[in-house]
Amino acid sequence: MSDAMFRFGLVGAGTHGLRAVIPAFETSAGCRLEAVADTSPARLDALPPSLRRYASLEAMLASEALDGVYIATLPDTHCELALACFRHGLHVICEKPLATTLEEAQRMAEAALAARRELVVMFEYRFLPHYEKIREWIASGRIGRVEAIHLQQLRKHPVAQPRRTNLLNAAGSLDCGIHRLDLARFWTGGARWETVHALGTWFEEPVKKPPHISILARLANGVMVTLNESFSYGYRLKRMPYTFSKNSLAIVGSHGVIHDVGGGRAGYELVTQEGSETVPFIKTSHRDEIPKVLDAFARFLNGRDDARLAFAEDGLEAQRIVDQANRDACISRADDSSFHHHPATLALS
Repeated sequence: MSDAMFRFGLVGAGTHGLRAVIPAFETSAGCRLEAVADTSPARLDALPPSLRRYASLEAMLASEALDGVYIATLPDTHCELALACFRHGLHVICEKPLATTLEEAQRMAEAALAARRELVVMFEYRFLPHYEKIREWIASGRIGRVEAIHLQQLRKHPVAQPRRTNLLNAAGSLDCGIHRLDLARFWTGGARWETVHALGTWFEEPVKKPPHISILARLANGVMVTLNESFSYGYRLKRMPYTFSKNSLAIVGSHGVIHDVGGGRAGYELVTQEGSETVPFIKTSHRDEIPKVLDAFARFLNGRDDARLAFAEDGLEAQRIVDQANRDACISRADDSSFHHHPATLALS
């Protein structure tokens, strides 16, 4: 008996929805996109003619027989949209971060549980071959006990871009950094975040969350994690290309290390007393990555688990550290009278 094909609607036909999500459904073997909802008539007009289109999520849900909905809107709308989907008994695949606050993310997770439906977070980095290999090296004990993970992604985004401003107001530079925070958990067994400290830099930008942040955190399994993340690398250098970035990775174990080669662009190297091994970096796009998540979810719904899928608990843990780090950075920014550590930097409850 062949696997079932699952029918999805998409809410959000903006840049990401049109350029990444819709093409991803076209190559998915397990999920088919039936319809799209968006409040913009212009965006609906730009859709492929094969897709039915609606001016609101509610109109789409009232007219379509769907199994699930993919939410590709800005984070401040995720909670309301997901709750509507769960009320209709549908699964939800949601872009990261789940919401703009932990409280909203918890409401989404509770609604999914009450509806007996799944809430999947689009942490597609888990499906990249080089990151899967890093997880395999760690899980097989190649570097012994993991003690620390150091991550860095500094990159430039066009300052005047409205989408960048919206993302910074919602999650700061952790809109992208959330992927690396999730990988730290994914690589080391999925422990809860225990302690978080952070400092941020805004330059002169009038945005709510820091466009440049440094985090020092610890997972409940004892692994220390540091992250430097930026949307503002080379902030005022107009000649720097959009894709310009400075990335690094170092995982420190009791019997070896894993580190990047060429800023991660060449690959990653495992180094132990017995020798070394390298996995190449394989460049992909969202069009390549999202279908892997869609197909893994389809297999899950057909009864086959996939450890790479990120569900509500993973989204909540990511939201917890993003909220705490941004809050800590904002508090530290306000306390500019001295360099002493601010007492509001507390362990997570």
